[in-house]
Amino acid sequence: MARYIKREIWIEETEVELPVSEVMTIAEAAKHLGVYTQAVSLALDRGDLTLIINQGAPKRQGRRLVLRSEVEAWRQRRERRKTPERTANVTYSW
Repeated sequence: MARYIKREIWIEETEVELPVSEVMTIAEAAKHLGVYTQAVSLALDRGDLTLIINQGAPKRQGRRLVLRSEVEAWRQRRERRKTPERTANVTYSW
């Protein structure tokens, strides 16, 4: 178990222990979602994703992490939006 700091909208910090399998870097999340890293960073800034800070990592090298479960939920929401709604085939006879 690794020790991380969980930051709640830049106000409250709580020390949590999470298995490495439950967190991912911003770059990994972006690749998983098929978006740019800036999109994931903006989601963190908006509070859509929970920011986890790995204090043991050097800056700009995997220090800011996100919860894998939240990234997966975001991916499922995105996939639902991409799926076109089925419409009834309508034929007109004039």
